[in-house]
Amino acid sequence: MASTKRQKVLAAVFVIGLAGLIVDRVWLRPEAASADSLAGSTAQASSAAPHPSSQVTPDKPSVAQRLESLWPDREPDFSDVRDPFCLPRSWSGVQKDGSAATGDPATAFAATHRLSAVLVEGRVSYALVGDRFLTPGQEIDGFKLVSVGDRFAVFEGQGSRVVLKLMNE
Repeated sequence: MASTKRQKVLAAVFVIGLAGLIVDRVWLRPEAASADSLAGSTAQASSAAPHPSSQVTPDKPSVAQRLESLWPDREPDFSDVRDPFCLPRSWSGVQKDGSAATGDPATAFAATHRLSAVLVEGRVSYALVGDRFLTPGQEIDGFKLVSVGDRFAVFEGQGSRVVLKLMNE
């Protein structure tokens, strides 16, 4: 009986997996598969003592202890989270504080921020700048939102006024 191509591929995958298991048990972790450790563990299990691999020795901390030492306060800081889909500021020549490497801050603010949407409903108004909803009085990168119109938002800060206009795409 001739083997099909699919049967040959499946047999090759099985052989590779079996070889990987043997390498893991014999060379990488020989204590896991040795007959002496299996016999020793059954003798210890009969004497009601825990398996030596389950005990944590004082010189080797547990995984939980190591994780706690890496992250002691356990509270994430989301204050300086950037959008992973945006290009880094270094590519546009804009510094972290929002000012351009050269030129005035108002020009840099207008170049780095885009007004995506506005919502004016009676006395309540919102402006969507980048990925943040702002109401008048809130700040973004040192510029305070002063007012929101039908198709624009006015920001003031650092001695200048910037008007971001809603663009049709």
